[in-house]
Amino acid sequence: MSSYPKLNHENLDAYQAAIEFLALVARLLERFPRGYGPMADQLRRAALSIPLNIAEGYGKRGIDDRARFYDIARGSTHECGAILDASRVLQIVDEATYVQGKTLLHRIVSMLVIEPGIQKLLGGLIRRRTRRRSSWRNDHAKAQRRKGAPRRSACGHAVAGGITSGHDGERDREDYRRRRV
Repeated sequence: MSSYPKLNHENLDAYQAAIEFLALVARLLERFPRGYGPMADQLRRAALSIPLNIAEGYGKRGIDDRARFYDIARGSTHECGAILDASRVLQIVDEATYVQGKTLLHRIVSMLVIEPGIQKLLGGLIRRRTRRRSSWRNDHAKAQRRKGAPRRSACGHAVAGGITSGHDGERDREDYRRRRV
């Protein structure tokens, strides 16, 4: 048992794996040869981003905020994987370190995604959305069209056949034609 108080995010397996990967990166960067400073710096920043975003996401109350930070952590995890791949091709990293790093990254990514059928607690972390949620405005607009009301552009002008009336119609027609091509 530890003698210091722990924050709740420290109990997450994804966070612990991210910290373990960060320690691996620190040891790896000590052996990086001269001339690869930008790549080493990118790996250092991406590896640090993973646990920081997991911790910050865990502290958010809203599911959407939480998912956004976990998604950023997932992106940084993939970035670290790409840098490890490049390091392997350039023979900067040995095979054992490469395998250990990729294994940790795979563990982190698998804990940051919840597949649609599982629907467990968000503590495991991003809910993959299969359908985009529509806003109230879109739902309201669909209901109005069913009632026969004219369609409206984002600025509120009536739209007839894809062409906005009420202001600079020529520019709107041109934009409409470009989008259809």
